[in-house]
Amino acid sequence: MTHCLFFLLVFVLTLSATTIAVDDEVSNDRIARLPGQPEMHVAQFSGYVSVNRGASLFYWLVEAVGDGGKKPLVLWLNGGPGCSSIGYGAFQELGPFRVSPDGETLVTNPYSWNREANLLFLDSPAGVGFSSSTDNFTRYGDHPTAHEAYTFLKGWFKRFPGYKGRAFYIAGESYAGHYVPSLAEIILKKNSRKANPVMNLKGILMGNPTLDLEFELKGRALYYWSHGLVSDDTYQGLSSTLCSSPKTYRAKACKPYLTYLREEIGNVNLFDILSTDCEAEEEGSKFCLERITSRYMNKKDVQEAFHAIPTAWTHCSRPIQHNYSHPAKEQSMLPTLKLLIQSGLHIWIYSGDTDATVPFVATRAAISKLHLKRNAKWYPWGHNSKIGGWSEIYEGMIFATVRGCGHDVPMYAPAQALDVFEHFLAQRLLPKYME
Repeated sequence: MTHCLFFLLVFVLTLSATTIAVDDEVSNDRIARLPGQPEMHVAQFSGYVSVNRGASLFYWLVEAVGDGGKKPLVLWLNGGPGCSSIGYGAFQELGPFRVSPDGETLVTNPYSWNREANLLFLDSPAGVGFSSSTDNFTRYGDHPTAHEAYTFLKGWFKRFPGYKGRAFYIAGESYAGHYVPSLAEIILKKNSRKANPVMNLKGILMGNPTLDLEFELKGRALYYWSHGLVSDDTYQGLSSTLCSSPKTYRAKACKPYLTYLREEIGNVNLFDILSTDCEAEEEGSKFCLERITSRYMNKKDVQEAFHAIPTAWTHCSRPIQHNYSHPAKEQSMLPTLKLLIQSGLHIWIYSGDTDATVPFVATRAAISKLHLKRNAKWYPWGHNSKIGGWSEIYEGMIFATVRGCGHDVPMYAPAQALDVFEHFLAQRLLPKYME
C-alpha cells in the first residue's frame, strides 16, 4: 500500500510540474519519445488542429528548459512559401535536436531556443510537411495563410489553456517575412476588441525576411556585384529599371542576364556564398542536413511518434510553391510593418550577412523606406569577445546582422543566433564590441 501511495504521489507531482493543463485531447498529443532521441527532461506534444472543413495544421510543441511556466511562448514559421517549420526550423536550426548523419538517430542541439522559451513549430499553410489539405492549393496567398494560422492558434490555445495570456511572440525567416507580419496584424485587430486577449502578442522576430520584392531584386544585384560574383555588365542589366521591377523582371529582355548570372556565379551556394557543396565530411552543411532530415522524417516509427498522418514527407510543397501568389502580385510588407511599429510591438530583424537570396543590403534599403528615427547608429556588437555582427537601433525597431553566416542563421551560426534571441526576449540591446 505504501508503494502504491508513493507511485501515485510521483505521478501527481509529475503532472503538476508540467506547464500544460493535461486533458484527454492533450494527452493524445503527448510525445513519449522520438525514435533515436537522447534524454530530454521537458515535455513534447504534436498533432493536428482543424482550420476548415478540408484542412488541418500540424504542430510540434517543445517546452522550455527550466521553469517553462514562467517563460514565453514563441511560434516559429518557416517560409518558402510552402516549406516545413518542423523540417527546417525545428530539426536544422533552433529546435532541441539535430538529425545524426545516419538519418536514424538524433543528437542534442546545445543552442536550442527552448533554453529561453516554449517553442511552437507550425507547418503552414495546409499541405506543408505533415499538415493536411484536401484542396488543390489554388487559394493560397498571404491573406488566406494568415487567417488559417490564426484559426489554428484559436484552436490550439483552447487545447492548451495554460498558455492563455502568456507572453507570446512570433518568429520566422525568409518568406515568413510575409507570414509573421500578416499574422501579427490579424492578432492585433482581434485583440483590440478584447479586454484580456488569449494571444498576448508582445513582439515579432524575423531573420533574413522577404519584405519587398523590388528591394530584393535590386539588393541581390548589388550584393552579387559587390562580392565579386558577377561582371559589371550583368550587374547593370540586373539592376536596370526593367529587370529590377517585380512586374517586368521576368521579361524576355532580362533572361540573358539570368543566364549570365548562372554562368558567372558557378556552383556557389546563394544561401551562403562561403559554403561548399555537400560532402561526406561536411555533414553540418545545409544540403547534407536536408538529406538526412528527410530520411528521418520519412521513417514509419518517426511519423507514428509524431502522431502524424502517414505521409511521403518533403521539406517543401511544390504545389503550394507553384500556386502561391505570383511574384508580380507580391505585396510589399512595409505598410504592414509600419502599422505594427505604430502598435508598439517589440520588433527585431536580423540578417546573416553571407546570404545572397535575401541579402542584408536589401533589408537595410527596405527599412530606410519606413523613415524611422534612428536612436543609435550602426555599431559592431560583441559575442564571445569577437564581433558577432553589426546593429542599428530605430524608433520602434532593431536591425542586426550576424557576421559570416547565411540565410538560415540559427543553423549557420547557432551560438550568435541564440544570443540575438535572448536579447530580443529580454528587450536588451546587443552589447557593443569592446576590444
